[in-house]
Amino acid sequence: MDAELAPMDIGEKIMTIEEIKAKAEELKIDFDDEISEEDLQGKVDEKEGEVKKAEEERKKREDDVDYWKSEAKKVIEQRDSAKSDARTLKVKIKKLEGQIGDLPNADTIKQLEKELKDLGEFKKTIDAEKEEEDNKNKTEIEKLQLRSQKAIEEVESKHEVTLKEINEKMDKLSEELNTSKAETKKFRSSKLESEIVNVAAKLDAFSPSQVYTLMKDKFTYDKDLEKFILPVKEKGKLVDEKSVEDAVTDFLGKDENENLVKSKVNTDGLHTKESREIKGSGKKRGIYDPKDPKLIAEADHKGLSVDDLIDINIKRDKKLGRNQEKEE
Repeated sequence: MDAELAPMDIGEKIMTIEEIKAKAEELKIDFDDEISEEDLQGKVDEKEGEVKKAEEERKKREDDVDYWKSEAKKVIEQRDSAKSDARTLKVKIKKLEGQIGDLPNADTIKQLEKELKDLGEFKKTIDAEKEEEDNKNKTEIEKLQLRSQKAIEEVESKHEVTLKEINEKMDKLSEELNTSKAETKKFRSSKLESEIVNVAAKLDAFSPSQVYTLMKDKFTYDKDLEKFILPVKEKGKLVDEKSVEDAVTDFLGKDENENLVKSKVNTDGLHTKESREIKGSGKKRGIYDPKDPKLIAEADHKGLSVDDLIDINIKRDKKLGRNQEKEE
């Protein structure tokens, strides 16, 4: 038996297959002639539902203040972004103008562009006259067109030469800038070497150049201070910045680096313990007494004279005092 048809509302109009097809075409629904009336009606009903839903959403958006506020906000953001891009471009253009210095100014280039544009308009005029009076005065028109073309080519050639000169000067400026940077880096490196070597020599280093080799990579150049400094960090945090003199003094004052500093007494390999000059001058200096048995024993152990040991201790105390002041 055929499937039982669903009851229909009283008064509902029954569409013929031709009307259903016409409705489907109106709704731009793809179908073929083999489709059944029931399937085609289903597609029409589904499409009409979609259209109705879209229309309801459109009307809802028209009455939705938040939706229009959101759209307005998008437009404002796009405008602000465009303004920001324009400001950035303006800054770049200004910077470029400052770099090219004595290159042809904007007025000169604009004049050339104007001349080129005028000649272009002139050529259009000549072409129009040629078309209108081709049969009357063709030879004269051809002469004018030839002159116009030559004039255009002359201006274009001049414009190309100007742009070429600009590019060449820009390349030259860039090359000079790179050379200047290299020379500045070389000069600073030489200055750092001189400073380290001078301080190391004053502190009686065996080889000041060796001290430079060991320490050079620890320093950075501070452009604000216009000098080299050695950053001191604790747990990744910058806590101090030492000058070249302070850094070299600290480095050579460490126990593990005492082999880099000259001793003012003879070495153990050449003389006996008794031959060392371990006694001091006898004059008390600050808190240090050269007659103190503990100082004498320490100087003997380190292979130094008491006076040399006192000098080292005083330098160390001054350095510790400076560091303490910085921490306070």
